[in-house]
Amino acid sequence: MPILSFSVKKDELLNHTKIDTTRVFTLHRWQELVKARDHNGTLYLWWKPRTKEKEHLFDSKVYGLWFVGFMHTLDGLWPYHGGVPEICATSNPYFVGTRPYTPEEVADYVRREGFETLDQFLNVLQGKDAKRAGGSIVGKPLIRVRFWSLEQTLGRL
Repeated sequence: MPILSFSVKKDELLNHTKIDTTRVFTLHRWQELVKARDHNGTLYLWWKPRTKEKEHLFDSKVYGLWFVGFMHTLDGLWPYHGGVPEICATSNPYFVGTRPYTPEEVADYVRREGFETLDQFLNVLQGKDAKRAGGSIVGKPLIRVRFWSLEQTLGRL
């Protein structure tokens, strides 16, 4: 089953104020997450798994899975709801935005990512994922994953 690794927002993960993560789209990642969601599979959350500081944080389930992308607007980068990424002959997916997030949706998205402002979130997202996205997240399909710990899930029953 899929592993999600983290190197920022450990406290927010552990106190469950960070319940979303946004990752660069790859077909393999998408298929693994869909499989975990559709078949009640376990999602393993790790802190810095390739370092001496590695730590298993908790196991989770995938509760939400969406495509999101960022486009330039007059106000700067802004998230858009996404359709399924179009994959061209070179297997280089590009983002197809369906509509921009409302300011309320942006506030909720940023909060679920463990941040207070869109600028704070974008600073981390652009630094972390820009390399994986070929230098920029603009116009690239991203995967937004919502997760809750199994402990939280049992508490909701």
